Amino acid sequence: ADALTALDTAASYDSVGLGAYLRGLAHLTLQDVPSAITDFEYPATHLSMMLAASAPGMPMTTPLSQLGLARAYALQDDKLRAREAYRALFTMWKSADPSLSILAAAHKEISVL
Repeated sequence: ADALTALDTAASYDSVGLGAYLRGLAHLTLQDVPSAITDFEYPATHLSMMLAASAPGMPMTTPLSQLGLARAYALQDDKLRAREAYRALFTMWKSADPSLSILAAAHKEISVL
């Protein structure tokens, strides 16, 4: 809950998805799945804005938000949407190193859905 209060100041950066992504992580940690989904959907569905962001690292909020979205749907036991979200992540990262730990974790997570 303290993290969410602290993240209120990041609201002005939501145009690049960072604030929404961090709030999504906080909501996911608190098991507030509906709020996490709302937060993760913004960067995950505004790809062109994220790619246009000039700050280094900002385009990473899109795939990480996609992963957060998949995890939130899985927590909600919405297997269909979780699988769709994981597949969207794998499409975004189709050229990524398969040994990337977060990508390997995502493959493991979808295999148990």
